[in-house]
Amino acid sequence: MGKSDINNLLYNFKEKINVLLKLTHNPEDPDALRGLGLEMQKKGNFDKALEYYFDALKNSSRKEIEYTLIGTIYYLKEELDSALKYFELAIEENDNYEPAYEGRNQTMLENHLKIAELQDRLIKEYSN
Repeated sequence: MGKSDINNLLYNFKEKINVLLKLTHNPEDPDALRGLGLEMQKKGNFDKALEYYFDALKNSSRKEIEYTLIGTIYYLKEELDSALKYFELAIEENDNYEPAYEGRNQTMLENHLKIAELQDRLIKEYSN
């Protein structure tokens, strides 16, 4: 393990300590809850990440961030209608928040591709 690896580990450890300290002072701190959600998302625990994002949403002054993170989780879970709903909520909250537009556009493209695949399947199945 090199010096840069150790420095990265220390930085990550300090970040996690900061999140825990924030939650100790205010268990409803949206930034800290968002941080926990991101940690769960990195580990692939999408359901737990959603819990933290929804908790953060309750007291957030930047709801577009939580809405976009929630939309991203639904996108990753391939629940595209739910993903689209939350990206749209993020845009309603802040129509200048670029990540929400990116998420919405990607979700719409994915929906379009699924419809095109369905169409091809139906044509093959029901054509003579």
